Amino acid sequence: MNIMDCCGLGAPKPTHNKESAPGEVKNETGTIRTSLILGLILILIAGMAFGYFIRVSEPTEDHLAMIKKQSIAEQRENWMDIADNIRGKLAMSGKFDCCLVKPCWYCIQKTPEHGEGAECTCRQDILDGLHPCGECIGEILEGHGLAELKSYYAKAIAHKVGVQHEEHLQDIINDMYSNI
Repeated sequence: MNIMDCCGLGAPKPTHNKESAPGEVKNETGTIRTSLILGLILILIAGMAFGYFIRVSEPTEDHLAMIKKQSIAEQRENWMDIADNIRGKLAMSGKFDCCLVKPCWYCIQKTPEHGEGAECTCRQDILDGLHPCGECIGEILEGHGLAELKSYYAKAIAHKVGVQHEEHLQDIINDMYSNI
């Protein structure tokens, strides 16, 4: 017996049974394997056909005109949905790590510099003593940063605005995060 046989990977042993047509060789797993392989091939072909005929296209002039006719509130809602989708996809791949309770928008818009390729590294930047993006600086100073980063905020923001301001920044942060 070889390794292929013991793991069920070897060729199945043929059997003849009463239900087999004359000359037809069947086995217990061969029929199942064949059906499974044919099913997977059909699914693959169907997926390729679907992908070929159904393509994402550029917005048409009609679509753009429809967007322009929307109210500011509707356009804002659409933008927020798009931005949330971008942040979600980036977060799933480990490329969006914000320092705010409600993640920033800045990094998906600003490129180059912060937000390179729409990525957000503000949380790690703060932990490394580097300044986060401009939106995060403002939101931190308003008290909307992640509480667990409180002890890092003043030094990180001072990296951008000047170390001579670190003490004043710490006072502001202590006031804004006094309940921690």
